[in-house]
Amino acid sequence: MKRYTRLLAMLMAVLMVASMFAACGGSEDPATTTTAATTTAATTTEATTTAGTTTAATTTEATTTEATTTEATTTPEPAVDLDGYVLSIVNGASLLPAMNADGSYTNSLQEEYADKLLDLEAEYGFTVEAMDKPEGDFIETMTAAALAGISYGDVAYEQQYRVWPLAKNNAVIPLDGDVAVAAGFDWSNEECWFQPVTVWSEMWDHVWGVSVGGQYVAPATGYFVTFNKEICAAAGYSDLYQLVRDHEWTWDVYLEIAEHATQDTDGDGVTDQWGTGATAWGSEVVSNGVQFCGERDGKWQLTIDSDAGIEALQFLYDMNYGTGTCDLVASNNEKRQMFSDGKVAFNWADMGRLMGEFYTASTHEYGIIPMPMGPRAEEYVSVVSGVAFIHIPSTNKNLEKTVAALNAWAPIVNDIDAYAETMTDGRCPTDEDMEMMVEYIIPNFALNMGRITPDIWSVVDDNDEGGGMINDISYNGMTPAQAIEHNRSVINAALDMFFGQ
Repeated sequence: MKRYTRLLAMLMAVLMVASMFAACGGSEDPATTTTAATTTAATTTEATTTAGTTTAATTTEATTTEATTTEATTTPEPAVDLDGYVLSIVNGASLLPAMNADGSYTNSLQEEYADKLLDLEAEYGFTVEAMDKPEGDFIETMTAAALAGISYGDVAYEQQYRVWPLAKNNAVIPLDGDVAVAAGFDWSNEECWFQPVTVWSEMWDHVWGVSVGGQYVAPATGYFVTFNKEICAAAGYSDLYQLVRDHEWTWDVYLEIAEHATQDTDGDGVTDQWGTGATAWGSEVVSNGVQFCGERDGKWQLTIDSDAGIEALQFLYDMNYGTGTCDLVASNNEKRQMFSDGKVAFNWADMGRLMGEFYTASTHEYGIIPMPMGPRAEEYVSVVSGVAFIHIPSTNKNLEKTVAALNAWAPIVNDIDAYAETMTDGRCPTDEDMEMMVEYIIPNFALNMGRITPDIWSVVDDNDEGGGMINDISYNGMTPAQAIEHNRSVINAALDMFFGQ
């Protein structure tokens, strides 16, 4: 009986070790289930349940939990030997510790991140390295590499409008496909991959990339609105934060404030205060629950011609052109400077700009709120037209090692709660601004699906000849009906060519 007890204890230990190492794995083996990887509590319960229902198994639950939460110091040997392996990431410099020109780290967090990578090397034996992006057109180069079996790196980091064409050319491994799953990849694991962004990599019913976000590598976020508190209060809206909480921050309110704010304040006959500064360049339409392009009637086509889409284009027209509340002559940077100088009510921004000169040198109190909702929207969204995804080229010759290394690295850089703590660096002037970021902006990421490929985007956005649907609406003065009629056939032809319809 004593020998049986010892064997059972050894078996339980093996099961727990396997479950811990599969933190980001996708195996369907009960000892390495995704459920066990999702949270510490789930890991503990699964290990106990899988091992059995004996008293010994049940009473070790607290020990199991502690072993999982202290994995950094008690990590078992990996199932795959990673000693000497280099996880090479093409175009991956922004995923590694940021450094100054003199070789020092940009801040203490980045130095801490570098130490974490050294810990990974000591523990598992592998390193993470950024590879330069190959010269020339990325899509053409990586497609040719796939055909020739040439590997530039085991992983790559690129925008969706380059990843999807590569996926079409069989140059990217689908992360939910049999090959990736068999290697232990689990794209849906929240501890490893930032799901609000990752889900947007889907195309052709497959997931092609993943995203991370934490204190060391910032998560992808879309546009939001920064507002001049004094100008908005003068228009009768002294608490836009509460409007957001009440889901009453809408296009109508935005336009009302913008029109009130647009004034000739010194009486010289020239408008010197404006409602709108820099914008989200067409991505505003998604805040009505619509997209420029999507699948309809079994094929990809222009979808902004729906009733909800026409409403969205009308808002785009009114905000930029129709109401005269945006200075169409000034450049985007000039508009941002005007906001900094207290001469603009609303400036649409992304996370990277909040630490830039236009905000750090602002002469007025400003706040941060999500994009306003259109009449068809159910929730706020934070939209952007381009986001980079971590993806695996089909030329990867070390897939099991790559996946094992990614599974060990990802939890270090994917921690949204820790990222929120970093925003006390001045990006969020008040606790209410932090609330807006954490509750309404960061979790509600959305991608502008007009940017499927560079060619499709050029006809949706700007065709380099002063046209394109967004240009026509925002700057050329076309009404929604005129812009749809003028651009529909060109956009549909570009979609037909890409999707082979």
